[in-house]
Amino acid sequence: MTPLFFSIGSVEFYVFLVVVAAAVVSLAIRPSGRGEAVQYFAEGILLKAEGDADGEPHIYIECLESGDVAIRRTGLEGVGRGGAASLAITRIGFDLTIDERVVKGGEAEGDEPDTAIFTIDFLAPERYHVKYNAGDEGRFVAFSLSVKPGMWVRKSLPVRS
Repeated sequence: MTPLFFSIGSVEFYVFLVVVAAAVVSLAIRPSGRGEAVQYFAEGILLKAEGDADGEPHIYIECLESGDVAIRRTGLEGVGRGGAASLAITRIGFDLTIDERVVKGGEAEGDEPDTAIFTIDFLAPERYHVKYNAGDEGRFVAFSLSVKPGMWVRKSLPVRS
């Protein structure tokens, strides 16, 4: 009969160490399992609103009672009457990347829109990690969002340095 234990320094001991090391390496390099990327789009409603007191662009996110999430983006510049704003939202697991897309309209008029409102309806009541890119203006902000009715978040959009 062979013994159940082997001594340190024996060939069996080193083979066992190699097998354990291979298992650790295989666990370390496996894919994260975050899931596939799903992309959504949201069209914005443009309007002229009162600016913020500090004059800086912001986003306001509010979780509505219906389960939808409303996003209000302030501080848009040069959109014009014929312009448009939309969001391309990529979701991978609980990570959201929101890319703002603004199409400039005709010539700027005195009463041009400076605010866009978006409604998204595909988020479950979970905690998300959000990256918001306002690419045309070079602005970016990252934050966490808990989707629960009544929750809201206000974030300034600083210029990315």
